[in-house]
Amino acid sequence: TAAPSARNPLYTKIAGTPFSFDVVALQTGGVQSSSYVANNVRVELFDDNLTFSTTCPNPALPAIATLLINFQAADNGRKNTGNITLNRAAGRLRCRVTDASITPNVTGCSSDLFTLRPSSLINVRSTNATADSLGVSPTNSPTIKAGASFNLTVDSGVPGYNGIPEINSSLIAWGNQPVGGRPAPSVGTVAGVFGAAGTVTGNGAAGGGFTYDEVGYFRFQPQGVFDSTFAASSNDIANGDCTKDFTNTIPTSPPGNPPNRYGCYFGNTAVTNHFGRFIPDHFRWISDKTTPGCGSGSAAFTYMDMDQTFEFSGSVEAQNSAGIRTLNYSGNFAKATVAPQLENNNSGVPISVTRLGSDSPGWSGGNFPFKANKFIKLTAPDGPYESLAIGLVATDEVGQVLLQNRDMDASNAGCTRDPNNTSNGNCPAVNIGTTNMRFGRVNLSNAFGSELLPLNVPLRLEYWAGSSAGWRTNTLDACSNFTASQFAFAFPVGTTAKGNNLAACETTISVAGSAPQQTLRLSAPGANNNGWTDLTLNLGSIASGTQCVAASSTNAPATTANFPWLQFNWFGNGVQNPRARANFGVYKNANEFIYLREIH
Repeated sequence: TAAPSARNPLYTKIAGTPFSFDVVALQTGGVQSSSYVANNVRVELFDDNLTFSTTCPNPALPAIATLLINFQAADNGRKNTGNITLNRAAGRLRCRVTDASITPNVTGCSSDLFTLRPSSLINVRSTNATADSLGVSPTNSPTIKAGASFNLTVDSGVPGYNGIPEINSSLIAWGNQPVGGRPAPSVGTVAGVFGAAGTVTGNGAAGGGFTYDEVGYFRFQPQGVFDSTFAASSNDIANGDCTKDFTNTIPTSPPGNPPNRYGCYFGNTAVTNHFGRFIPDHFRWISDKTTPGCGSGSAAFTYMDMDQTFEFSGSVEAQNSAGIRTLNYSGNFAKATVAPQLENNNSGVPISVTRLGSDSPGWSGGNFPFKANKFIKLTAPDGPYESLAIGLVATDEVGQVLLQNRDMDASNAGCTRDPNNTSNGNCPAVNIGTTNMRFGRVNLSNAFGSELLPLNVPLRLEYWAGSSAGWRTNTLDACSNFTASQFAFAFPVGTTAKGNNLAACETTISVAGSAPQQTLRLSAPGANNNGWTDLTLNLGSIASGTQCVAASSTNAPATTANFPWLQFNWFGNGVQNPRARANFGVYKNANEFIYLREIH
């Protein structure tokens, strides 16, 4: 009967695998005719692409298989067809039975549809993403940008299959992921849609809009390309006439798995070749930290050689077309070079990048960390660079400058900037930071005074303002302050003819004021204690000399400010700490006068 309420199920079958079913002779009331005897009853299978109806289809529909069976008395009106093997697929198979020995002919159709599916999908391939099928070469071409379209085609090898395969992106793998790349087992995501296979051959299900969001290669694991809907058109999936898995053998009724049923789904049964080689779509500077050496806002500046607080850091990211970092851009697969540029105030005159102290461990996980931590000071003063710009250029393996948002060219003040989040201009670099860079020094002045009074020694923070302006007080510097313990004393040994013989720490030091001009105050040695001492400010990483601090008035090791960028080539033989001489008693010299007269 064709009444849906009396559906007699026909289960999903596999092409090339024998199957059979029973044909039942029914009386008018739907009762089995146990006495039915007939020869050459014609059984036809055809792909019913019409909407299912209770009306037995027109005999004009072409059959894809025909066989004859004989009903004997011993069959009691129910006859098995025996094994049928069809080396083709069909989505909506239906059975039509005709007894032509009766006039008019008697015809009946199965009350159920069933699917004859391929056992697997084969030959997953691409014409533009197969540079290295083994997935090991970091240099093979052609290359495809991560996120760009590539094509995939898959076959079934079974005529009649016209299904639409799918992709399971969780079933992709790459066994040669570079160190530092995406943590296994994830290798990225493949997206895209296949078209239908050709019915005549069952092959050629193709799609040209597939994308991969990572770098390197991938391959499909078993069932990574699959069909989950071919058996749906016969309602086999909805009716439970197949199991929702990839079973190609009929199970022997394990718990929870009904007998006599194949899986509804089928896909590739072995790993495919690798697809690739994929490279980043573009690069982008991800800002992290911008710290001038001293101050903030309009008062910010940096001293040349300053490396304790000065830092412009961040990273260049390799990204796919959606702006997501490609984690597999690492190791041998990371080939872009990242290099700095330097210029001042968009002058179009490049400054040698050898002067930039920078650090980067290289590419790892699609990330290139970069830190500029020093602008190297030359022996001869130069500058000032009131708007020193640091730029980065990222060039991929084929020489393309693909860094987005480029806005700088050290050699061309008029380069065309990129529109936002693109790389369409002709500036090669991205400006990662700008600072006021100055050649600085500490200047200590000699001082003279009475041994009866405290003596002030001026200290001034200076910067080179250019050949026409010379040295000027660095009024921006509110950071470089010094303490008394950082000054070392040197006292003369023995006496001179004039008796200039200050004893060690006979004068002590205190510091007043703040940067950029501080005052050193030396205590009065007292009557008849005329003489001199040399003062040195420890700016290097290692302190030397002894201190004489007012609080203790003791001779102790000096400490250091550790500001080597404020040392200077004072005597033409290399950078040194600043020093000055303090003289006591040079204005009085009372013991040298024979006669003194004052007229009022």
